[in-house]
Amino acid sequence: MDDGLAQTANSSSGIYVTDAGTLRDLCAKLAGHKCIAVDTEFSRTRSYYPIMSLIQVAATGIAFAVDLLKLSRQELQPLFDILQNPKCCKVFHSGRQDIEGLYSAFSVVVANAFDTQVAMQFSGAHGQPGYEAMVRHYLNIQVAKDMQFSDWMQRPLRQEQLDYAIADVVHLLDVYPMVLSEIVQAGKLAWLQQECDGMINAAISPASCYDILRKLGLASIDEQLIARAYRLVQWREQYAVSLNLNRIFVMPDAMLGLLARKPALFPKNNTQYNKLGGRNKVPGESLRQLVQTPPELLLEATTEELTIARDVIADNRRMVKTPLFTMLKELLGTTAAEHKISEPFIASQLDLLRFASKQRTKLDHGWRHEVFGRQASSLRDASL
Repeated sequence: MDDGLAQTANSSSGIYVTDAGTLRDLCAKLAGHKCIAVDTEFSRTRSYYPIMSLIQVAATGIAFAVDLLKLSRQELQPLFDILQNPKCCKVFHSGRQDIEGLYSAFSVVVANAFDTQVAMQFSGAHGQPGYEAMVRHYLNIQVAKDMQFSDWMQRPLRQEQLDYAIADVVHLLDVYPMVLSEIVQAGKLAWLQQECDGMINAAISPASCYDILRKLGLASIDEQLIARAYRLVQWREQYAVSLNLNRIFVMPDAMLGLLARKPALFPKNNTQYNKLGGRNKVPGESLRQLVQTPPELLLEATTEELTIARDVIADNRRMVKTPLFTMLKELLGTTAAEHKISEPFIASQLDLLRFASKQRTKLDHGWRHEVFGRQASSLRDASL
């Protein structure tokens, strides 16, 4: 790759679609294309689900942005048919929220996705490579960033916003064959397909209340406390979904943890809610309903809640690093170097700790089992 000064890309020719007829004509031109690049622009500052604004598409000789605020669900159907067609590959970069937004807003399940960010992780990239770094690496183009965090819900959109949005998919389409070639040459295409299919499934599935509970980091070994926290997590999630409001605006994590420890403090009015750390983002009437219908925190935990609580406590206890964990960590390092895949992408520390105690993990199936799990199982069985 040339180390010279990269060009600044701040515009791109393309069509801004605001009517059904133009969209139908463009979708007809996409017929027969085996690959299109896709991106979306949305707002998620306070909402639970992405609020969709634009969807951008590029194929050979075609580039356009569709205004999702100006066309009805029915008028958008020709494009959705393409997104759901498994014979056409849809190229995204870090596409989980795009796919989630299309599903939550329009019930569209994207088929046959290729995520370039995921692909780069199979090629030895550390962390989650950003779009700008990827375009610079493969195309030697410096993408203009000034529009990245602009207001995509305002209308009319500025020309600079449209240029930026369309340029994203044009560059993405140009990068795709280079990334694909690397994956194919490395023999990792099947692994990538597994990972992208998993990404789609995760994007269209409800959030796991168990995973949310785990991320709270409650270190207690009190089963009733953890069970109350789980009940609060479920209750908060239901409210967040019904209000389409980010869960932390319904109840911040710190407030949730406090109420799990001291349930008698549950706010009985708006003033108490705000004093406990509420962010004052819940609409007034909804907040009154929220504080008047608390979960039954003082009741004994159910069998399901106690089971969840015991799992969380067991996970906390597994955080002690044993000699087996150390050996698995060393094996992971060797495996990652051999396959040119970053260690965290194969397995996290918690994955290794759970695996060491014979809990089910993502290392038990798919490409992770093939590259690491099988050998790790032999090491674990020999040490127990």
